[in-house]
Amino acid sequence: MQYYTIGKLSKLTHISIDTLRYYDEIGLLKPAKVIDDTGYRYYTDESAVVLTRIMEFKEFGFSLGEIKAVLADDGNMEDIYSRQHEILLERRQKLDITIGKLAARLKNRQEAESMNKKVLIVDDAGIMRMMLQSILNKNGYVFIKAVENGAIGVEMYKATQPDIVLMDITMPEMDGITATQEIMEINPHAKVIMVSAAIKRDLIEQSLAAGAVDFIQKPFQPHRLLEAVWKVLHGDADMPEPVPPETVDPDFAELVQSGKLLEHLKEIGATKHHAVKELEDEHNWLGERDDDALTQEDIDKIVMAR
Repeated sequence: MQYYTIGKLSKLTHISIDTLRYYDEIGLLKPAKVIDDTGYRYYTDESAVVLTRIMEFKEFGFSLGEIKAVLADDGNMEDIYSRQHEILLERRQKLDITIGKLAARLKNRQEAESMNKKVLIVDDAGIMRMMLQSILNKNGYVFIKAVENGAIGVEMYKATQPDIVLMDITMPEMDGITATQEIMEINPHAKVIMVSAAIKRDLIEQSLAAGAVDFIQKPFQPHRLLEAVWKVLHGDADMPEPVPPETVDPDFAELVQSGKLLEHLKEIGATKHHAVKELEDEHNWLGERDDDALTQEDIDKIVMAR
């Protein structure tokens, strides 16, 4: 019969010496031989087999006390495993409930964090300001300021120090690229997303060079806008589920193409006179559509390459 020291047994079973000593101390692991005058304890191959069973029982969720009782009695293992299976199923049900509660709490905290973020919208088109506010409000962003040109936007940034800015490019008094440059001088860590119909490559690259972190094409898709805002504010953290489909703003591009934009604007609070006035000057908020205009996919590639 071959005998092993506790150190040798540790190497053989990949269990730490401290753990083996504890198992010995509580009577879970019994030495095959003890030297009286030195107290040295020795183990055998059977000890390694017992340890293998102990580790299996632990994997199945047995406590050390339960393992000790099973090893001492070694009764009908089918009954023992069956009872433990039922116990684990019950634990899993309770754990699933706990996980659900934790997930809900985490989602609430994420949503609460989103609601506490301040958003500044800078766009000369009232239609755009209304639509952006509507989308953001429905998805938990409540501290929103909206102004009509870059000059006012810079002043508003100084006054409110928002967490993120949604910036148009073509505006009176001061364009969005200049406004972004001035905001970056105020705060080099400012987060600015361009939302514009001016989607030529040189303007996109100028916007990014000025400090913008993303560029959303008009007419935009609400989910793309929300994803961009979330990513800028929260990085790679999972975005909460958007509001139910029946309450979210429809795709802006689809509204334009279907001719239902006026109807939608009245639904989100625009007066008929205001909406009609803005729609009469369509290029003011939608921009001129050139044949060489880039798609949102093209724009994303330019942003990713920066």
